[in-house]
Amino acid sequence: MGCDHGSASVEASLVLPVFIFAMLTVFAMAGCIRTRTVIYEGLHETAAYLAEYSYAYELAEKGADMGPYAEGMADGVSLVLANRKIREYIDDKGTVNTYVDGGMSGVKVINAELSDDGFVCLKVRYMLKINLPFAGGSTVGCVDRIRQRAYLGYDRSQDDDDDDEYVYVAENGSVYHNSRSCYHIRISVRSVSGEVLDDRYSGLSACRICGRYKSNGVIYVTEQGDKYHYSLGCSGLKRTIYRKKKSECGGLPQCSECGKR
Repeated sequence: MGCDHGSASVEASLVLPVFIFAMLTVFAMAGCIRTRTVIYEGLHETAAYLAEYSYAYELAEKGADMGPYAEGMADGVSLVLANRKIREYIDDKGTVNTYVDGGMSGVKVINAELSDDGFVCLKVRYMLKINLPFAGGSTVGCVDRIRQRAYLGYDRSQDDDDDDEYVYVAENGSVYHNSRSCYHIRISVRSVSGEVLDDRYSGLSACRICGRYKSNGVIYVTEQGDKYHYSLGCSGLKRTIYRKKKSECGGLPQCSECGKR
């Protein structure tokens, strides 16, 4: 039994350091991940700020009176402004100071621009410190990028789709309609007595969907339909209509009725 106790002690002395090393490594990696998250959140908020700022800058460029903010508009989306704002927006500065080489000063926005297509583009670089127990420390270069739509408003003069009107197409339809009120796609339902059908409806047959149910004395018909229905909620009385751009209709011809209007 004494030998067994000694063997257990040796195994414990070997396993415990490995376990401690593994846990410390996990904590170190978690700190690195946390740091990257904190910096990216700051970068995201900086991009959002500059996206709003871009609108004011555009107004200033057009000669608008910006009052006390005019001096701040001079550089637009600049590296100086981006670096100042990211340092303001990084919340957990303690974590950054611990895991980034150079601390907060080591987080540097190296590219900040407003692209021709209206996006604020930022790029930040920093050296992440990885301290592994018993293995010493090292640094890894990290780069994060973000692309945020600038809030520049809507310029109708640049809208190339003004002539591409919206039309209406029924599911499995073979034509498009200019109006949703076109009688070819607008279903007009009437309720009539199921006991006595006049000549207008004498040629109708029961709907295959709801015709197997018992009638409550009232049936439902449509103007152009060839079936009668026992239920107002029958899917045969409903039609799916899609609103889409005319250019998306795949060359469908115009409805003959809509063409008369």
